Amino acid sequence: MKNISIKTGLLGRQETFKILAVGHVTGYPVLLEGPPGVGKTRALLDYSMALNGGSATKALEDTFILETDEGTRPAEIKGRVNMEKLLAPGFDAKGVALAPIYELDSPISRAKMILINEIDKANPGLRNSMLGVMNEKMLFNGKDKVYCPWELFCSAVNSIPKEEAGNPFWDRFVLKHKVSRLQKNQLLQYYKTGGAKTDVDINLPESHEIDEFITKNLAGSDTLRLFVEATYQDLSDRSLSYAPRIIAAVSYVYDMTVKKAIIKTCEILTSAEKAKSLAAKLEPAEISAIRNKIDYIKSLQNYDQILAHIEEIKEAAKKAAKHADVSKADMEEIAQDLNKTLQAHPVYSASAEKMRESMESNKTAVEWTK
Repeated sequence: MKNISIKTGLLGRQETFKILAVGHVTGYPVLLEGPPGVGKTRALLDYSMALNGGSATKALEDTFILETDEGTRPAEIKGRVNMEKLLAPGFDAKGVALAPIYELDSPISRAKMILINEIDKANPGLRNSMLGVMNEKMLFNGKDKVYCPWELFCSAVNSIPKEEAGNPFWDRFVLKHKVSRLQKNQLLQYYKTGGAKTDVDINLPESHEIDEFITKNLAGSDTLRLFVEATYQDLSDRSLSYAPRIIAAVSYVYDMTVKKAIIKTCEILTSAEKAKSLAAKLEPAEISAIRNKIDYIKSLQNYDQILAHIEEIKEAAKKAAKHADVSKADMEEIAQDLNKTLQAHPVYSASAEKMRESMESNKTAVEWTK
């Protein structure tokens, strides 16, 4: 397992970085959807910088970015003719002029990170040129095939056109993520900190770890059957075939249990409503309700409000522990979720002294088990 620390000036984009990480370790294309100015391009560059030891120069060298519109030609993807080799091929060792060489120079074939902006505005020819790069990691130029060893393929749009909602092209993007505008309180926090950069730590599992996770936790599991039943009408066979690797990646990147990773994957691939429905089948209603309360903490920006909400969660946990269908493992997972959420919360974790006092007087946060 590899860990990277993303230093970023973007606020509230932890989820975006995690989606990029899932796309990175699985090799599945990512679509970022959101209005102009929310940091879609910046997020990919910050992610690339983290992979390159913080070097902006190296990140730009490794990243292919294309701004598209209706007039963007397929040559922007396939590359342009190397005029030097065509017009001035040079001479061999005996001084004999070499024959002209027709060769395309394709920068996209050297990129580790690829970002195609405004892909919704691209013409059919450009999109077709992209498909080989997305699916087979190949550029098909007549009889020539150029390998494109990208690690992360990402496109960005303001929104998917309504008239294209059923277009198979969009199904090629297995991971779709909406990048929303900042909330007003987040903007005020940004002003208060002067735009200071923060660190976002991400776990990146190796391919063999993902394979081992699938074999150990998903192969033949009843939970995976429930996932398929919940998402079958919403996902294509292609997306469903990718689900086990995405679930495994989500478990590592988000640091989640198997069950919660399955629910999170359902949310990523379909919707939050569908994920809640699946959660109701995978775990007792009392546990699902507490998870929702824990998730709500992420939106709170006042320390006292967070403490009051923790007390509500503790009371709910005490009641849940009395139900026969709530297991010790369920309570342990909930305690871990709360503690991880609090540790990752910028307002809560920044008040170190208050946090220590709170943890000292609220030890039941980790003592809910029967």
